[in-house]
Amino acid sequence: MTKKLYTIKDLADQFGKSKQAIRNAIKKADLPVTNRKQTGKLTVLEYDEKTFNYLATKYHTEITGQSVATADQSDTGKVSGNELALTALTKQLDEINKQLQVKDDQIKELHTLLDQAQKLQLTHQQPELLADSSKTDKKGFFSRLFSRN
Repeated sequence: MTKKLYTIKDLADQFGKSKQAIRNAIKKADLPVTNRKQTGKLTVLEYDEKTFNYLATKYHTEITGQSVATADQSDTGKVSGNELALTALTKQLDEINKQLQVKDDQIKELHTLLDQAQKLQLTHQQPELLADSSKTDKKGFFSRLFSRN
């Protein structure tokens, strides 16, 4: 009978936790490494059923044979925790998208108002600018250069 060995990644995937959380739990419980497998330059640490059972009880997961029956995998018709989280996140994303659309519309309206304000100000200042330019005396280059003012 061959023993089933689990890597950190296998355990993390099985229990829905991060690899670092699994490492910390194993280190805190002072569980031994069952096997060290060399893959190129890396050493893969493998753990046995004792570690698996410890993590299953720590994360309150039922063990059925070699597989773990979590809320995600149960076929009882209940909505799993991951599905609830996914639904909640989808709703949040939809709400954020609606808010972004409102903000985009507000920005577009502000740009339109700013453009209108600039045009209004320009039409208001245009007669003044034309009047100022016509009042200046047009003297030649030398008369301006040698004027006594």
